[in-house]
Amino acid sequence: MKTRLFTLALLLTSGLVLTSCKEQVKENSTETPTAVENTQETTETTADTKLIDLTFASEGYATREAGSDWVKVNLKSTSPDQVTIVVSSREDIKKPTCSLETVATKVADNTYQAVLQNSQVNFSLGEGQLTIDTVNESDRGVLSFYCSGGGSLQGTYTAVD
Repeated sequence: MKTRLFTLALLLTSGLVLTSCKEQVKENSTETPTAVENTQETTETTADTKLIDLTFASEGYATREAGSDWVKVNLKSTSPDQVTIVVSSREDIKKPTCSLETVATKVADNTYQAVLQNSQVNFSLGEGQLTIDTVNESDRGVLSFYCSGGGSLQGTYTAVD
């Protein structure tokens, strides 16, 4: 009886070992070409896409050492068609005037759009500048919601080195 169980166990174990060896050979032979193809696609895609990591600031940023109030806007790609936008402002001397963190989607060359409180807001990149404005003029009030003291995100910001 013990001999039969031992023989049965031995047969099952050898069958599993042989089966797993065959599967590994098949996987290795099919994975290698796929990996090479994926690498080529990734290289081509990366070469064609332009990821951004830019910083812009309001006029007061240049004189911040003298105590001027300023707003800074960072745009960083999360994918070829999306950017994360982080708005911050002076907080070392005063209470921060403006703050926002959102994701915007590319809608045209150099233009990204976010929806803030059901209003479409465009972030348009130009020659060393970023312009923030709503699509509909009547929605501009939403840009004041993210600022205190009567401020607004609407306007043109200059690139910061």
